[in-house]
Amino acid sequence: MNQIKLIASDLDGTLLLNGNTTVDDNTLGMIEELIKNGVVFVAASGRQYENLQKLFYPVKDSIAYICYNGCYSIYKGEVFYKRFLDGSLAKKIVHDINEADDCDAMVSVAGAECICPQKTDLADTLKNKVLAQYRIVPDLTNMNEEVYKIGVYSEKGNINSDYWKEKYGEICTVQDSGTQWLDIVPKGINKGIALNKLLSDLNISPDNCIAFGDNENDIEMLKTVGYPITMQSASPKIQKYGIYSTNTVADSLLKLLQRA
Repeated sequence: MNQIKLIASDLDGTLLLNGNTTVDDNTLGMIEELIKNGVVFVAASGRQYENLQKLFYPVKDSIAYICYNGCYSIYKGEVFYKRFLDGSLAKKIVHDINEADDCDAMVSVAGAECICPQKTDLADTLKNKVLAQYRIVPDLTNMNEEVYKIGVYSEKGNINSDYWKEKYGEICTVQDSGTQWLDIVPKGINKGIALNKLLSDLNISPDNCIAFGDNENDIEMLKTVGYPITMQSASPKIQKYGIYSTNTVADSLLKLLQRA
């Protein structure tokens, strides 16, 4: 425990497995014990801040949050990193998603995921699976709010990742975020950038940090820390970024506490 100063974990496909919608009490208890031992815990996700606070409610005021893949990051009430998409660019991306087959757009703004689903079960997914705060708007291309992230959602998992990366990869960060999601954020922004800012603020060396991840949007975070751990369920192209793979995050947290 003397060596590890910070632990960052992705949520979907990492801390949350097999369709689970909540963080179990056992894992929350271990996170609380780690915090008592001086370890900073970071929830790092493409999800919104409000949703993450609900998931980690018993420790919500004691952990750090990297939300929207780094676009909004906060620790103990202080925002330490924040970036937005250019407004005209955001509207163009949404327009192109609206034109795509089998996909709907999700526009992340302060306090809500904005949607206007036409082709998928996006509203049901946000309500019953993600448990996110959202609102349905008549036209996503006619919004004037600052946009953190745009999500491409496919109920059937039919997202053509190569198409979106070729179309917007030069001017945005475009990353897969699970089988049904693709995330588009400002160019150069990722979980690793936000985590580096937090480490600098807290004067913590990356060599004293662990990160858990399972997908493309976790790669930069895994590359940032001294102890990157991937999930056994992750693809080989993701597992190569870990020093080893684990079945569950809870297994690794328990081993860390036992060693302490």
